[in-house]
Amino acid sequence: DFCVIGFKAVAKRSGLAPNLVRRTVRNMARKGVTEFFRGTWTDDGYPAGSGYGLTSHGFDLLHSLHETTGEA
Repeated sequence: DFCVIGFKAVAKRSGLAPNLVRRTVRNMARKGVTEFFRGTWTDDGYPAGSGYGLTSHGFDLLHSLHETTGEA
């Protein structure tokens, strides 16, 4: 179970400026938290473009944060 999302979608959902989202997500990729995926597909079999998704390390960090704060 994983999700890949583009910068524009992250910016829209978070309310953050697109340039801040881009810098932050790329920084997270350098730290091994996110990974770039090219040529993704929807569950229905349609092309979905490219984007970033959490790595297993990222999922572990998210789970740990959720357990610690009750938030994700």
